[in-house]
Amino acid sequence: MILLNFLSKNVGSIKMSRVTLLRLSQFLKAHPDNIRVSCLRNCECLLAYKLRRGQQVLNLYRNLWGEIRIKKMLDYFRQQLTPRRKMLTLAGSMVLFDWNKNRIDEKYMRSHYLDLDYINYLTKLTITCNVCQKRLVIDSPRPNVDYCTCSGTKPVYNKKFGTCPWMPFLEGQDLLIWRREQEHNPGMYEYKVYGFYEEVRADMFLQVQLDTEYRKTWDVTAVDIKLLDSDTYSNSNVLYWEMQWPKFFANRDYVFNRRYIIDPVEKVIVITNHITEHPSAPEDPQKFRVKDYKCTMVIRPTTTFDKPGVRFCMTYFDNPGLSIPGPIQTWVATAAMPDFLTRLRSASTRYSVSGNKTGTPAADEPCKGGFFKNFSVRHRTRGLMQRTTWVNHFKSYFLPS
Repeated sequence: MILLNFLSKNVGSIKMSRVTLLRLSQFLKAHPDNIRVSCLRNCECLLAYKLRRGQQVLNLYRNLWGEIRIKKMLDYFRQQLTPRRKMLTLAGSMVLFDWNKNRIDEKYMRSHYLDLDYINYLTKLTITCNVCQKRLVIDSPRPNVDYCTCSGTKPVYNKKFGTCPWMPFLEGQDLLIWRREQEHNPGMYEYKVYGFYEEVRADMFLQVQLDTEYRKTWDVTAVDIKLLDSDTYSNSNVLYWEMQWPKFFANRDYVFNRRYIIDPVEKVIVITNHITEHPSAPEDPQKFRVKDYKCTMVIRPTTTFDKPGVRFCMTYFDNPGLSIPGPIQTWVATAAMPDFLTRLRSASTRYSVSGNKTGTPAADEPCKGGFFKNFSVRHRTRGLMQRTTWVNHFKSYFLPS
């Protein structure tokens, strides 16, 4: 009422003067409690009115039709809504999930464009002999690799090189892995994986990772993986993933935000996963919810996106949240991830030959209807202009002066 009295005294015409608007602003700031109470009272009155009207309508139909017909009508509505329950639940969760707040920043993803250049720097610094320029052994020799034979050469497993935080950790088939210890969490490591698959196409390598239904057929560690939410404008999805752990350990489950960008000008694909929360996936006491997980993969074709030959760099950190024995940590780092990449490689090869074998639509299909259907020329042009800035930043941050 105070606000209405003020407005009735000061609004004499359709247009209000600047002085009146200034006085109105000052009045609103001076009486916030009164305005809040007035708004609540009006809302309560409106709600009570709607409830009374609804009750009156219900009584009217009950008198006209009888209770039996009312029950039949309610049963009909329930039958119509039951098949759409999942869709309605998903729609409601989309309203509750704030994409503007949780969307992965595109600038962050573009900052990884030079990850493969950094891999070249790491390779030369940490696993290449300064004398003969041949490869150094990391943990154990691998077939078809020309290693250094200089006198006194030793494996470089977990060896520190100057101020470089990344140390050689593991070598697999067409894979090299480095790791660095987390400063804020001693004993936990972040990993950087480099791989080269000469028979895999870059577009299919991306598509296999986006196709959640197809992943259920080849990833034996994925107990469950499903789409929770999506933002087609930014090529983003929120997914739930339950990972099988060894016996006597609870399975780990993740709720993470995934976004990808395709840049045909720079000939690069970036996929980023960051942990998040979603109302459609509350925590299950039977599983352990991972709260600290991030992964970024940079993919570059050796020629073009639709031709065999792909190089990639994956940087990831996964904190299981509990103090686990050293052998389990070693299993996760030395067995689980290389095995996953091996299965991903095989699945990408089969996918490129036969396509989606599941017969169901994928969660996201950038290759369908043209590989660049979600490509924005405006964004790519801006990225081309900024490449010099990225190169200078890379040199100043990673390379010795």
